[in-house]
Amino acid sequence: MSADVPLEFPITDPYNVPITFASELLGIGSYNGVINITLGAARFTPTMSGVVDADRVIVSRLRLDLVTAKALRDALSEHIERMGGGSSSA
Repeated sequence: MSADVPLEFPITDPYNVPITFASELLGIGSYNGVINITLGAARFTPTMSGVVDADRVIVSRLRLDLVTAKALRDALSEHIERMGGGSSSA
């Protein structure tokens, strides 16, 4: 969290927002100063014939202002480094 934001306010979840798992970045871009991120995952659906059909589905669409995007970038970089992920060009 940004050092500019005091932690004196409570954090609530009045809408009981579900946890979303994403396994791939499907797209990223910006429009009118807003960063748009689309995350996805592979879905495996068994069929009546016993075959499993795999398809990629959108699981989340994030819209971030620049301040939030930078905070997310910094937090992810810190956690990836702690986990031994280091830097990557991928």
